[in-house]
Amino acid sequence: MIVVVNANAHAGKGLARWRAVEPLVQARYPHRAVLCETEAQARTAVIAACASGEAVIAAAGGDGCVNLVLNAVMDPETDAPRHPIALGAIGLGSSNDFHKPRSTERDLGGIPVALSPTAGKRMDLGRADWIAPGGERGTSYFLLNSSMGATAAGNYDYNHPTGLLALFKGLNTDLAIQWATLRTIARFSNVSATIEVDGQPVATGPISNLGVIKRQHFAGGMRYDTPVTPDDGLFDVNLCAGMSRLEFIRAVMAIEKGRFTGLPKTHHWRASQVRLVPEAPAPLELDGEVRLIQEVTLRVVPRAIHVCG
Repeated sequence: MIVVVNANAHAGKGLARWRAVEPLVQARYPHRAVLCETEAQARTAVIAACASGEAVIAAAGGDGCVNLVLNAVMDPETDAPRHPIALGAIGLGSSNDFHKPRSTERDLGGIPVALSPTAGKRMDLGRADWIAPGGERGTSYFLLNSSMGATAAGNYDYNHPTGLLALFKGLNTDLAIQWATLRTIARFSNVSATIEVDGQPVATGPISNLGVIKRQHFAGGMRYDTPVTPDDGLFDVNLCAGMSRLEFIRAVMAIEKGRFTGLPKTHHWRASQVRLVPEAPAPLELDGEVRLIQEVTLRVVPRAIHVCG
């Protein structure tokens, strides 16, 4: 087992958190850890682990670290891992949506872990084929969710903190998430976009927030109540459309309590493919990582990777 450690997770606290929990992990799951300060170092470590035939590659960090390891493992030519591996995770990050709903039975030293291949199973992935504003094309995978609209904008702010948000992120994660949410609401605007669900255009009004999800939990404390499971071969497509700022605040408050179904100005589909073409380049979020795109097609890759439990 190789553990790729994001030393900068949790606003720079990742290394200290790892050092506290590492002896407990080593006692139960013998491993070799690779400490990484940059994304390039982490990708290099993952590629080397695949080449050497490691059976388990684990991401020790937040959801962004899991996403980085996932994308370094996956081959877009085959939609399969470059080497047969099990993907594990140790939650050193701020949100750790990968580990939700959380089972404290798997915790070590108060840190959520998923490192047992035998307790895991094969899970679906989302594949995003995107076009950036300059014409660059690329493919990215996601395990949890993709979004456009307010959640993507909020994640972008959280990942690029300035001013008070940077201060709060260094002091208290929950406070930083709350402040990022308030900033997102203050800057709230709808995104005009063409939406196709399984090849069919849908007319709903502009995007206030769109979640294309494989897991119900997202953005720290938010939770959808739609029926998606990690291995059912479909996305849940959950759309808040054409909302005013006040309507969106009410929707956020409901979704924080796990109530989405039946909210005014919302729509829900089950689908294997979604195409989004915003009128102007817009942020696209994939498991907390955000990029600016002018077009994207999202599709399910059924049971593409074995994920540890």
